[in-house]
Amino acid sequence: MAVNVARALATRGYRAGIMHADIYGFTVPKLLAIQGRPEASENGIEPMESQGLQVMSMGFFVDDTMPLIWRGPLLIKAVDQFVNKVLWDTDLDYLIMDLPAGTGDVPLTVAQTLARASLLLVTLPELSSMKVASRAGNMARQTETEIIGVVENMSYMTCPECGESFHPFVRDGGQLLAEQLEVPLLARVPMEADLGSDREGAGLLVDRSDSAAGSALLELAVSLTSGS
Repeated sequence: MAVNVARALATRGYRAGIMHADIYGFTVPKLLAIQGRPEASENGIEPMESQGLQVMSMGFFVDDTMPLIWRGPLLIKAVDQFVNKVLWDTDLDYLIMDLPAGTGDVPLTVAQTLARASLLLVTLPELSSMKVASRAGNMARQTETEIIGVVENMSYMTCPECGESFHPFVRDGGQLLAEQLEVPLLARVPMEADLGSDREGAGLLVDRSDSAAGSALLELAVSLTSGS
């Protein structure tokens, strides 16, 4: 979702970057079909470039089959380096940070150190995901972080043969979460039948502008930038 939001912003002409702050996950390089490693100098680390985005991920430095057995201090140090040591363009309009779910060390560090950051909550419609997102939302309130709104991911699925839509999870979970937190529900993004494809770039739904998911993501970008 973070990659798709960043790409949607780029399609609207904004200069965007994505920082993969979910340190244990290595998916961003594959989603954006990026190979190689960033160049480093005494001045800092150059972000990678792909599809109009500046990108930084732990996946550039660690093999995707290797586990990271890190405790809190190392995670916090990695996030600090991604924020302060990466040579992000000074003219970036948006820096999207993909955070791990919940209220662990990384989300708390970001909330406490980046005063101007805002939170976009992503949830599945089902109860367990809603509860995790709700805790993140309540932490944002306690740290005085603005909550932009809620995105309901995997809202429904449409049969590619008969065209009938069905809901694999309980319905309206994103709306319920938005009402609990008193923020807007900004988008319902459906599942796509071939999203599980292993090919690089398969998860970039925003590039499928003729699909329901692509349209929902582009409309989300409009909502996010309506006040800019």
